[in-house]
Amino acid sequence: MDKYYYYGEDYSNKLIYNDISLSKLNNMLLKLEPNNWRDPSSGSRRGFALGCVQWTFGRTKTLVGIYMEVANGRDTITFEQALRAEGLMISREFLGSYSSVYSNWQKANSGSLASVNAAYSAGYIVCTQYEKPADMQTAGVERGNLAKTVYNIMMGY
Repeated sequence: MDKYYYYGEDYSNKLIYNDISLSKLNNMLLKLEPNNWRDPSSGSRRGFALGCVQWTFGRTKTLVGIYMEVANGRDTITFEQALRAEGLMISREFLGSYSSVYSNWQKANSGSLASVNAAYSAGYIVCTQYEKPADMQTAGVERGNLAKTVYNIMMGY
């Protein structure tokens, strides 16, 4: 990425809000996309993760488009706009290509969607079917348990 796009200098360890030119970032993604996110000289896959879900490749491009939409013509976004854009990205994916995540959660909790078990299931299913980290099963259990903890706190248990 550094050879062609100065990724380390322009993007690494920087925040999407206030630090990054959305148009410059979008232009880089537009150049990477036609080659299926591959380096023109080596053929190796090139990309990076962005946002709270760490979206990659085509999903990164979609997210940047939503950042630009929320920015209303500005070339940078605020922290609040970044949160709004990422919330829109998640909701659009859950209504579209990841609609099975929500329906699977509903099916798994048909008896009660408002329970500690449903909270656990939400954390587990979102982790394993949407975020998909490297160690999905272990991370899914951890996320499920965190969701149970949050549920218990919010319900006053």
